[in-house]
Amino acid sequence: METQIREVFGITLHVEPYPVPTVLPVYMVSGRLFSKASLLGNHFLLISISEMDRFGVVALKKQLAKYMDATNLNAAYVFPSLTKIQRNALVSNGIPFLCLPDQIFLPFLAVAMNNQFRQQVKICTNRLTPSAQCVFLFLLYSTCQKPLLKKDAAAALKLTRTSITRASELLNKIAPSDHGRSKGYGAANAACLQRT
Repeated sequence: METQIREVFGITLHVEPYPVPTVLPVYMVSGRLFSKASLLGNHFLLISISEMDRFGVVALKKQLAKYMDATNLNAAYVFPSLTKIQRNALVSNGIPFLCLPDQIFLPFLAVAMNNQFRQQVKICTNRLTPSAQCVFLFLLYSTCQKPLLKKDAAAALKLTRTSITRASELLNKIAPSDHGRSKGYGAANAACLQRT
């Protein structure tokens, strides 16, 4: 975090662990990391929010006021990732946050934002969706030795192209291949599906 702030503003940010405020309710401290940051002589609290936390701007705003009252410090949230809609909601409600390296909104100190957002696709690999099962079986029993177009697979399976795309991404996540027919059956045959 310190190096990313230095790259953006050219100044050093000092971050040190901060003890969990004991006066706050459990739901406001469980699963969250607290740090005290110093930048240009200003001290503020950083509250790291996990990906699993629910994103509710109204609740975050109310909690921010409680964090500031409990610590007598300005406070800002640290998010691992944000969408454009989430970022705009935080800014319009005046909620300070960091989502490094691209989004820094500290109205009490500095602002640096851009419109580049990291797209993080979450793919659950502990089970196959019904469409992924269909695509897997289709590729397993397919006699075609050349890559298939997703639109052809969608037509053959009577699924949407979006379903085929998601299914092939899931299968590739489970068993990646070299984008050709693998020697065994493997879920990696989903790589044989090409975009149209």
